[in-house]
Amino acid sequence: MREIRNNVTGPIVFFGDFNEILHASKKDGGVERRESHIDAFQEVVDVCGLQDLGYMGSIFTWKRGKDGDTMIRERLDRFLSSADWGAFFPHYWVHNFPIYKSDHAPILLGTDSVQQLGGRRRRFHFESLWLSNPDCQQVVKQAWGDASDHDISYKVQQCANALGGWAAATFGDVEDKGERERVRGVAK
Repeated sequence: MREIRNNVTGPIVFFGDFNEILHASKKDGGVERRESHIDAFQEVVDVCGLQDLGYMGSIFTWKRGKDGDTMIRERLDRFLSSADWGAFFPHYWVHNFPIYKSDHAPILLGTDSVQQLGGRRRRFHFESLWLSNPDCQQVVKQAWGDASDHDISYKVQQCANALGGWAAATFGDVEDKGERERVRGVAK
């Protein structure tokens, strides 16, 4: 990944089975994953300037075993993008499908504002966590200024689009409270 990332100057997405997790909470069952392995993968993601694009659907994308005693589930499959990728596709979404006839779940990345899976437009939600980053105010000022010749409704929509892309690139997946607290600690 490092070599590929070093040779690409523009936006990039890596995806697939990375055979590693980014956080201990992304594993259920089996022997506990070595922290050094998790840290090594996280270091590569950080060095490459990548962000996890998050997901809708099941947390786990891989499983082995049939019952509670032998089942192991992990989130091994994911999409990772460069920070600038979110600016090109601010309305992206990732869906993890159920695991069926394989040990891996199919994962899908969409780049449009309407989720093809449900046919609904994703609602914008401002997260107070974003205020912990000093760049948040600049993102709003830039989006508002870029839309200065338009009405208030358009300006608000442009701010929402800009904030959504910026937040995805800056904070990545902060769906669960533990991850949100970790990111908040890093942002300070």
